[in-house]
Amino acid sequence: MFADSLGADNSQKMDGHWIVAVPMEVGIADQEKGAQALERINQEWVNEWGLVHTKGLEERVWTLPTGVLAQAECNYGSVEMGTRLIEDIARTIEHGMLGAFSELIPEGGDFMQLWSAAMFLSGITEGIFGLDPLAHQHRLILSPQLPKGWEFARLEGVEIGAHTIDIALDREEEGGYRVLISHQGEMELDIELFLASAGEPAWLTEEVAYTQELIGDLTRFCFVLEPEQRAQITIGGAR
Repeated sequence: MFADSLGADNSQKMDGHWIVAVPMEVGIADQEKGAQALERINQEWVNEWGLVHTKGLEERVWTLPTGVLAQAECNYGSVEMGTRLIEDIARTIEHGMLGAFSELIPEGGDFMQLWSAAMFLSGITEGIFGLDPLAHQHRLILSPQLPKGWEFARLEGVEIGAHTIDIALDREEEGGYRVLISHQGEMELDIELFLASAGEPAWLTEEVAYTQELIGDLTRFCFVLEPEQRAQITIGGAR
C-alpha cells in the first residue's frame, strides 16, 4: 500500500486517508502493485456505501473519493467493482434534489457539487468506455469494458477537438461483444483501441484498414477513421 502522508521528519506513514487510491486513479502504479493495493483498499476502506474518508477516524463515505476509486478500479481491469462504486454515487439522487448527486453517500452535505457529478461522468466516460483523448494530435486511445450485467452501453456526441464520436457496446448472443465507433469531423482521427480478449478471436470491419496485436490478454487495434466513417470491432462470438 502506498503511504498517504509524510511525518515531520519527512518519513512516509499511513494515516488511512482515502488518497491511497490516487496512484491507481492516475495510473502511476504498475499493474501488479496497483492490483494488490486495490485489493487491500476494497477489504479495509470500502463499506456498503463506497470508499470511507479516513479509515478508523472518518467512516462517512464521500462522492468524490468513491469516484476516484471507481476510476482506479476500471484502470486496472476491475470494471465490476468500478461500476458498483459508480452506482453508489447514483444512489444519492434518491435522497436529494432530482438529478443532483449529494456530497455524501447515501445522503448529506451539499446536494449540488461539481465534483460529485464530474466523478460520476468520468466513471462512465473514462472508466467504462476508457476514453483517453489527445485532441491536439487528432488521436483517441480507448479501452471500453462492458460490465457483465449490462447488455449494451451507449455514449453519443462526444466532442474531441475537431471530432465528434459515438460509441456503442453490445453483447452478442454467441457470447462475444462488439464495439461500434462512428466518427464525424473535417479530418482523420487516429484510434488506438484496447479490448480484453483473453485469446478469443477478434476482427474489425473490412472497410477499415487496421493493424492488430495481442498484448497479454488485450487485443490492440490501430486504425484511422475518415470523416463520416465508422468501424465495428467484434470480440469472440460468430463472425
